Amino acid sequence: MPKALPLFLAFPLALFAGAALAKPDAYVTGKIEADDFQGIYQAPGGADPKVEIWIGADRASRRQAGTTVILRLDQKRLYRIDSARRIYVAQELQNRGSLWEPVPKKKDVMTLDAEAQEMMRPHFTLVSSAPEMRKIGSWQAKRYEGKLESQLESFRTRLIWWLAPEVKIDDRAYRQLLLVETPALAPLLENPGFPVLCESFAQQPGYEVKSSLAIQKIETREPPADVYDPPAGYRLVELLEFQTLPSGNPE
Repeated sequence: MPKALPLFLAFPLALFAGAALAKPDAYVTGKIEADDFQGIYQAPGGADPKVEIWIGADRASRRQAGTTVILRLDQKRLYRIDSARRIYVAQELQNRGSLWEPVPKKKDVMTLDAEAQEMMRPHFTLVSSAPEMRKIGSWQAKRYEGKLESQLESFRTRLIWWLAPEVKIDDRAYRQLLLVETPALAPLLENPGFPVLCESFAQQPGYEVKSSLAIQKIETREPPADVYDPPAGYRLVELLEFQTLPSGNPE
């Protein structure tokens, strides 16, 4: 029996699928909960816990708390959109083996030596993939626990993700979006199943700050015409401006 292609090697084949093979996109909705908002999940006009995710063959979009992230592999671009300020940034992507990553621009990158960059780079360690199965929402899911940390003591996060193999959607573009944001998650996302519950516990001196994303519904739909594009009338800015808060301080 021939072996199946690895997940990320098989992904580019989807980019050449003909229109006759096209399927409706996946539409996923969920809810964020957090112990301490601290403005991180604060949407314009108040806290909005709703998350909307669209997943197509070569693109994905996630909207939460007034911020949207769009992956367009057909354009080799990642868009980040701030609806409160009506601005967006477009980052060029490059392929490195099985992963996509933003192409760095000199004006957007702090000058750090190799040692400092390594100290700041997060690393993921899978602590356990226990046989524990539990019903999460409407799906049976398997528990994975790991640690996301850097050499800096200020960055320590414990993760518990529940992946549901019975969710039968093509989620490869969404996995790529997650990996563009956090490449260190590759060992976790190599496992089968859609992440229906993602819990994180940020380590603080003497306590943890918990946040979670719980998926509530997964269906297939024809996507709105503009769901994978920056909204008309929004201003294109450079990354440093996008990351700078109205107060003038970087995010």
